[in-house]
Amino acid sequence: MIRRTILAVLLLAAVAANVAADAQQDFLSANDLFAERQYRAAADLYSKILEEGFANSAVEYNLGNALYRLGMIGEARLHFERAVRLDPGGIDARSNIEIIEKRYLKQSLREENFTSTERVIRRTLSAFPAGLTFAVGVACFLLLNVVFALRLLFPAALHPAVYWTALIALAVVAAASLAIATGQSLLASSRSYGIIVARDAGVASEPAADAPSRFPAPEAMKVQIEREQDGWTEIVLPNNAKGWVAAGAVETI
Repeated sequence: MIRRTILAVLLLAAVAANVAADAQQDFLSANDLFAERQYRAAADLYSKILEEGFANSAVEYNLGNALYRLGMIGEARLHFERAVRLDPGGIDARSNIEIIEKRYLKQSLREENFTSTERVIRRTLSAFPAGLTFAVGVACFLLLNVVFALRLLFPAALHPAVYWTALIALAVVAAASLAIATGQSLLASSRSYGIIVARDAGVASEPAADAPSRFPAPEAMKVQIEREQDGWTEIVLPNNAKGWVAAGAVETI
């Protein structure tokens, strides 16, 4: 039984390695297609990589660039936003988002008009990579316990000043890192955001096909997603206007 389990694990590892290698090759091939200005083929290959479960900021970013070249501005911003979510420090993706907003959206419909406090908090927390921040917090917490154990087992090994300095520093870094990671997790689950990907989306007062359109929802605009009902999605615009759009008109980031 143990031998069979080991063989199964090794087989799965080999399969995973082969799949990862295929994804890497697809990524390089997609990059070549992009360089040759075959943007549709490149976008299809980037999408294939993501559909196979390889969520990666570089793939999302390159897909956004390919879609932008194809004139699919909403879809492009969606993938730039996903690239930023995977890599909060991604300057290029953030820069492209800002370019899209300035070029295609009027001032009142840009992301900066969402609640300023929440926006500042999001920007602050997004400056810290979630996975790395959590790992640093856990590592400092473990080191904190190691230092404490050394002090108990070998009292003379650490000078009191060194001991207390290390203890306080590790405690502060661990607490701050874990607090930031927790804040990121809570903020991510507290409210959903999406991007209008349809070119001619109208915001209606009710979730019904015969409801009159109150105003247009421009492509590439970032919105808050409130709820979904019968194929419709209720959204809040950056200028606080609210209404319903067909579910396919908006994609969650």
